[in-house]
Amino acid sequence: MRNHYPQHRIKRYTIIILLLCLQIGVSKAQESYIPLVVGSSINQSINNEIGGGILTVGLNLVKARRTYELAAIIDEEEGINGAEFIHKIFLNKKDRSDDYHIGNYSLRPYVVYNLVYQRKISNTQKNNNLIITESDFYYIGDLEEPEKVTLIQHYVGIGLEQDIFQHLFINASAFTGILLGKNNNNNKIEPAKDQTQENAYSWNVKFGFGYRF
Repeated sequence: MRNHYPQHRIKRYTIIILLLCLQIGVSKAQESYIPLVVGSSINQSINNEIGGGILTVGLNLVKARRTYELAAIIDEEEGINGAEFIHKIFLNKKDRSDDYHIGNYSLRPYVVYNLVYQRKISNTQKNNNLIITESDFYYIGDLEEPEKVTLIQHYVGIGLEQDIFQHLFINASAFTGILLGKNNNNNKIEPAKDQTQENAYSWNVKFGFGYRF
């Protein structure tokens, strides 16, 4: 009768070796694992194409050098009227053999991409109490409810974060980019005009506070 013991022994040793390799792999992964850091922020920005700029409140996730943030845009008159997405890459130097941990640096320069989507009533409608068409006067209240302007903004820029207390930091950044906006008929001083696409290069400056848990 054929002896199967050597085959069973080979299988057993193979399983042990595979388990040891798996344990070594898991240990190395745990050593190099960089946890996600969750935070929140509030920022006020000034934009040369939008009167008064925008106030944003958002949540962010940090993974090594990268921060991903999603924020709501808050208008004091209209409430929440848009959102923005931010992607930061921190520029602090580190040794090649080390992983990047945000907690190791109290001062953090970065490059950033900022996408803004906003629906708002035009400043023309907000700031003018009446609309003049030839020699006739029309009060805004007599017109149809004004449609909102759709704004999409793409920016790239640089910025700096500075810790002021544990977990609490200040943030300042400057951007340049393009603003894509569409004005509808009754957002114009002359409502008879057709819809137009209004694009412009613009700059944006932002300052605020953040907290990471």
